[in-house]
Amino acid sequence: MNLFEDFLNLVLPSKCVLCQVVGSSICVPCQQKHVSGSRAVERFNLQGFAVCEYNQEAAKLIHEFKEHAATSLAQQMAQSIAELVPESCKTLVPMPSRRQSFSNRGYVPAKVLAVAVAKQVAKSQKRLITVSDVLTVSKEVEDQASLSGAERRNNLIGAMCTSARASL
Repeated sequence: MNLFEDFLNLVLPSKCVLCQVVGSSICVPCQQKHVSGSRAVERFNLQGFAVCEYNQEAAKLIHEFKEHAATSLAQQMAQSIAELVPESCKTLVPMPSRRQSFSNRGYVPAKVLAVAVAKQVAKSQKRLITVSDVLTVSKEVEDQASLSGAERRNNLIGAMCTSARASL
């Protein structure tokens, strides 16, 4: 946490989204227990990061982060992810949200997380990486929440393209 977040928690205390203890959006014991096992992942020659194993607690964290605007969780997730960002990484490319999702939330969760990771890398590793919005949604897709893994992959085929400013 930073000084500003400590002050906010003093004035307007938040609760851990997992155990409801007052003090932080995710308390230290829950973070150590449930936000661990970060690892790099690769699919279709694209590299990404998983902050933890996907289980009931991870699903709740993601739901709170995405659907209830618990964006402060990005800082805690970024701490775990930043350790995995390879030295060769110069740019993070967040996945875009569907127009309807952006309209409902008012923000793109992947971008919030990418910015938090870039800040954490700058802080802990003393190097700069950029966040680039070069992907755009090129066709309407179904909401992924109720889809299986295979259905999600099929749903996203041809759904994104790079924008004209895509020079990584």
